[in-house]
Amino acid sequence: NATGNVAMQNYVDVGTKVSGQISDVYVGIGETVKEGKLLVAVSPVVQTGRVENNRAQMARLKAELAGQNAQLDFAQLQFQRQTQLKAENATREETYESSRMGMYSAAAKVDAINAQIQQLEASMKEDEAIQKQTRIVAPIGGTVVALSARVGQTLSANQDVLMRIADLSKMSVQARVAEEDVTRLTKGMTAYFTTPGYPGKRWAGKLRQIMLLPADDTGR
Repeated sequence: NATGNVAMQNYVDVGTKVSGQISDVYVGIGETVKEGKLLVAVSPVVQTGRVENNRAQMARLKAELAGQNAQLDFAQLQFQRQTQLKAENATREETYESSRMGMYSAAAKVDAINAQIQQLEASMKEDEAIQKQTRIVAPIGGTVVALSARVGQTLSANQDVLMRIADLSKMSVQARVAEEDVTRLTKGMTAYFTTPGYPGKRWAGKLRQIMLLPADDTGR
């Protein structure tokens, strides 16, 4: 005989990956949910104005890139012409070098604008990912056994646990067994337990795991 506690075997703590404020909570404690069900809606810190500003900036950079590419094409033509003239000794060295430097300068400006576009694209993708994470859904099916989310609550990314969802169809009994009885235990053996809430009723199960150390580190 041993005294123990009934515990959840499979459960998930649901949190958030974005900073913001909870706008809606769609579940309550004790409610059964299916995987993928919408649980909480979050208004993110990323504002719509920032998204629109990034789009406008992207349009400006692309227009600037088109103009700079045109200048690069012209500079390359100028350099090609000067190269031909130099081969015929029909141009000055200073003019040739000037056209060459003009081509390199135009190419460098194109590279700089492309780098700005790539950086802005990365920022826009991050904002888009944040927007998608404002809808928190159930990672597993089960029952909401704990809930701390409330409308208006301010959240910090990767820090707040909003609720716990557990599969109550399969539970575990964690029992402290006397030392002289431990050697009589084997994995897979049948075990029976009762609970005070259901006097006279007995449940059967299988011994799933034998802990090698006490759960509370008391040494007993």
